[in-house]
Parts: sequence; C-alpha cells; structure tokens
Amino acid sequence: MDLALRQSAALWRRVAGIGRLVAASALVASGAVAQTAAPTRSGYSRADLEQAAAEAERNPKTRAEATALRARLQNGDFAPGDRIYLELRGDSAVFDTLTVRSGPTLRIPNVPDVPLRGVLRSELQDYLTKYLARYIRNPDVRTESLIRLSVLGEVGKPGFYDFNSDLLLTDAIMTAGGPTGSAAIERSTIRRGKTVILAKDRVQRAAQTGATLDRLGLRPGDEIAVGVKRRRLDTQTILGITGAAASLALTLLFFVRN
Repeated sequence: MDLALRQSAALWRRVAGIGRLVAASALVASGAVAQTAAPTRSGYSRADLEQAAAEAERNPKTRAEATALRARLQNGDFAPGDRIYLELRGDSAVFDTLTVRSGPTLRIPNVPDVPLRGVLRSELQDYLTKYLARYIRNPDVRTESLIRLSVLGEVGKPGFYDFNSDLLLTDAIMTAGGPTGSAAIERSTIRRGKTVILAKDRVQRAAQTGATLDRLGLRPGDEIAVGVKRRRLDTQTILGITGAAASLALTLLFFVRN
C-alpha cells in the first residue's frame, strides 16, 4: 500500500470516527438515545424526522431535503426489494431474511400479508409486534432493516452490499474496501437510477455530520459513487506537453514550407 493510499484511508477513518461522535452528541442533545441505542430498534423516529423537516424548511438551501423528508413521513421507508431480518418467537417461530413485496407488503408464514405503507424503519418492530399479536399469542419480535446498495468509484472493493440501515455513510464506504489513494469525498454523489439524489455538497455534509443510511433515506438499488481527485499537472508533465506541442508545430511548419 503506497503512502497516498495509507493517508487517504487514515483520513476517511478519522472522518468516520468524527461522524460517530457527532451523531452520538446529536442524539444525546435530542433525548433520543434510549430509542436509538436499543438493539430492537433501527433508524430515526417519526419525531426526529419531523424536527429535521421543520428545520430544513426554514432554510431555502435545504428545501429539497425538507420535501424528501415530508414524503418519507407520509409514504414510510419500505419499498419492494427491501430486505428485513425477522426473528419471531411465539406460537410460530421464524428466523429469516424476508423481501418486501409490492404494495409494499411483507409476507410472513401463517399470517396475512403485512401492509408497510407509511411505516418507518424505527417503527417496524413495534408495528409488527402489534400486527402479529392478532394472529399469534404473545409474539416476541426482533427486526433489522437491510438496504442493498452499490458502492462504486474510488473504493477498494466496488460492488453490491447489504447494509444495516443505521450504518454510517462513511462506514458503508469503508466496508467496500475503503477509499483508494485517488478518492475525494467532496466529489462523491449518491444516485437513484440516472438521477443524482444527493449532490456532492450534501454527501460531504453527510460524511462530516455522521449521517446514517437511514437518515439519508436511501433505498435498495441506490448507488454511492465515490469521486476521484482532480488531477494536477506537475511541472514535468507541463514541460512534456509543451515540448510535444512545439515539436508538432515545427513539424507542421516544415511540411507547409515544403
């Protein structure tokens, strides 16, 4: 591993560490630690997202974020293709990773399909517990929400990964092999199909503030594209290009005169 790569990886680890501290501090300040830290919950609560949307609406530069948050609050977090790890103990036992179907709905053995429209990831466990209690006596439910994303660009192991929704964006990038020596966070984007849903400035802010995949509202199939540094021409390269151009000009001049 060369010096540039080691320095880049070390920088990203520091950013990830700072992000975790910032995220933890924000949760302590908001009084949301108990909800978020519990092993049976994942993601930001409805109150957290309502507060974030209200704050984003006050700033003209973040109106797009506010609109996305309001849509998320109305429609919920789940879409076809999402994966949910379910542990169910009771009259029926299930230990499986299930895929969200159209609707969106979740199919669990021996019960009617579970509608998920309007349900947030942070609400899923309580929601399923109440729903399953109609059909199963004293259900004991544990859930984890997974998001299948692609991490491409300047990372060591580009490809598709199933991430827990409460993973930090920077940790997701480190899972994909970490940044290469040419990686640049300030030139990274997140795409949904052909549409850039998080531009460079928002991705950079997300990395600096410790945003999770859940907080960013990412969906299955979204692409984290890690950018590449601008290449700077050193003196030797500039002299080489200048010399080649001068040589070409002299050659053309020779042929024109002859």
